Amino acid sequence: MAGEWDAYSAGMHGIWLLLLCVVVLVFFGVIFLACLSWPKMTPKKRIASLLLLAPDFLIIVCIIVSASCGHPPQGSRCFNTQFLCGVLLVFILPLPALVGTLVALGMFIHARFAGRPG
Repeated sequence: MAGEWDAYSAGMHGIWLLLLCVVVLVFFGVIFLACLSWPKMTPKKRIASLLLLAPDFLIIVCIIVSASCGHPPQGSRCFNTQFLCGVLLVFILPLPALVGTLVALGMFIHARFAGRPG
């Protein structure tokens, strides 16, 4: 039983690492596009785009916190933190992050190509 649990735990660390890499790459891709279109945006749109990307940042923080806790004993402070991060990752943050990223991406693309002729 202990060998199966270690294999499951090692597999989950690989999945967390892969998920973290994908989320970080997408996040930094959108940030790169934001940097290119930043000078053409109004201050209101700049603030709105930062707020729209906040759930992505929270997802990255939750993945890092969950991965750093390892497998804590139930009832410990780290277990409770990991549980909260798991709830945020699974139930609360995915839809706002997806919608916010797509809307912010649309704002950045529109700002980049709005000033071009024809």
